[in-house]
Amino acid sequence: MYLRLIEIGSKLFITRIGFLVAGLLIIFSCSDEDDPPTPVGSAEKEIIDFTFLASANTAFLEDVKTTVNKNENTITATVAFGTDVTALKPKIEISEKASITPENETAVDFTNPVTYKVTAENGSTQDYVVTVNIAKSSDKAINRFSFLAADNDALNEDFEANIDEESKTIKIKLPNRVDLSSLIPTVEVSPGAAILPKGKQATDFSNNVEYTVTANDGSTQKNTVTVTKSRSAREVLIAIDNANPGNRLGWDQNEPDLSKWWGITVTNYTVTKIDI
Repeated sequence: MYLRLIEIGSKLFITRIGFLVAGLLIIFSCSDEDDPPTPVGSAEKEIIDFTFLASANTAFLEDVKTTVNKNENTITATVAFGTDVTALKPKIEISEKASITPENETAVDFTNPVTYKVTAENGSTQDYVVTVNIAKSSDKAINRFSFLAADNDALNEDFEANIDEESKTIKIKLPNRVDLSSLIPTVEVSPGAAILPKGKQATDFSNNVEYTVTANDGSTQKNTVTVTKSRSAREVLIAIDNANPGNRLGWDQNEPDLSKWWGITVTNYTVTKIDI
């Protein structure tokens, strides 16, 4: 009986050992299936160089280099004021066997920062943020100042001002009959600049008017606009009469009607002919 019990106990122990081994095999088998595969290939995923070539971008006269910050994974460049950055094609050099999105030499809008994703051979990725800054402009000139007949009922033709950039003065002469108290000027300034008073705004030019131009970089420049009237026909004729004392014209300078002056022809209230 004692030997029989030993035999039964041994079989139970062996059976339990069998179940334990089988369980461990199942556990290790499942663990192997759940573990991700070990990455294969290079993990290099750097942007080594990022350049805008003039030969690939009509916006540039020469190549534009960028600054690649590998610690912060950023790339920056500064371009001239007025540059159109909506479709620039960068030349990009990246790690061997890596790929990049957007792709190399693809036109991209850099109005806002753009994220480039570099994918290594082993599938790992790295993002780089590319920022193209547009330089500020200090230009603040008044390039044109005029009074257009289309904007001013008192004028029957356009009048252009004489602009002296060195002295920052603008002078223009209008017909004597024009009322200077409410004229609308047309003003053109440097690209990116603003002006006050604004152009196309009715302004009183009976006295000098100061215009302030603010450049894109915030700097300012003041300009003085002087509008004068040409002398009237009456004033011109009196000046001629006074410059020739003892003449035989017999003009009566107190006579308001110029058509009654000898040798003067008036048509539609305008002197059209002088016969002296």
